[in-house]
Amino acid sequence: MTSVAPGEGTPWVRYMERAPRWLIILLAAAAMAAVGVLDHRTGAEISFSIFYVIPVSMTAWAVGPAAGILFSIAAAVVWFAIDHSVGPGYTHPLIPYWNAVVRLAFFLIIARILSALKTAVDAEARLARTDPLTEIHNGRSFFEIAQRDLQRARRSGAPVSLAYIDVDDFKTVNDRFGHEQGDLVLRSMARTIRSSLRATDVVARLGGDEFAILFPDIGSEQALAVMSKVHQKLKDLAREQAWPVSFSIGIVTGHDPDMTTEELLRRADALMYDVKKAGKDGSRHVILGDAGVAASPISRRRDRTILTG
Repeated sequence: MTSVAPGEGTPWVRYMERAPRWLIILLAAAAMAAVGVLDHRTGAEISFSIFYVIPVSMTAWAVGPAAGILFSIAAAVVWFAIDHSVGPGYTHPLIPYWNAVVRLAFFLIIARILSALKTAVDAEARLARTDPLTEIHNGRSFFEIAQRDLQRARRSGAPVSLAYIDVDDFKTVNDRFGHEQGDLVLRSMARTIRSSLRATDVVARLGGDEFAILFPDIGSEQALAVMSKVHQKLKDLAREQAWPVSFSIGIVTGHDPDMTTEELLRRADALMYDVKKAGKDGSRHVILGDAGVAASPISRRRDRTILTG
């Protein structure tokens, strides 16, 4: 089965995904009222049963199970009231009530199926965009968000910064302590990085022991300040856990309206490798755009001493 992730599918589905819940409820209530009026005016000869499913489906999918149940009850009540006022006579007085219960059960089943389907679709969409080990964004999700933020930066003229982090000597952890300990290193790293960022910043595991952080609307000074804090927290974590690792970081700040996610990642990755070649456990920064290209010095910690080269 092909899933429909949030933001995909038909235009109507995309609209319901993005619209505020109160608006969906208002539209569903208006649809319910319109169906009720048409059902009443056409009398008992023309059935409008299928149209009552529309507001039930809207709310169950876009708002949630509780709203789907509420509109299921509302649809059954409206249908019962109209049937009671214009419907034909029944051979037994309990028949209208039986019909109402059957209709309510039908609406509740529809609401339940759609709510469960929506939950499954959302879960599949999250899994497709989440790294299963660290529970942060994966590469696919990172590229999608970065492209969106870069488009916004082009319109506003705001800078975008990107950091690329690689764990130095990560293979040593796996070889000496086992892959379970290596997985713990990566999960702990993800938590530590995420705790240091704004809600609008994006951290992702791009594969193996490599992480990327996207800073929308952040210039070079802010990016360097945040990454200095992140780097220190990661080093403190490694020291507390006695992990024989360090962290090499490349940071790029882009002011160029034509820059792409691939270009930012490529330049940050190259800077990270420059740090590794210079002794590891440091960071290097470059500014791209109108201000020209200006690289900050590489710094590395060796025996608790900061060396600037």
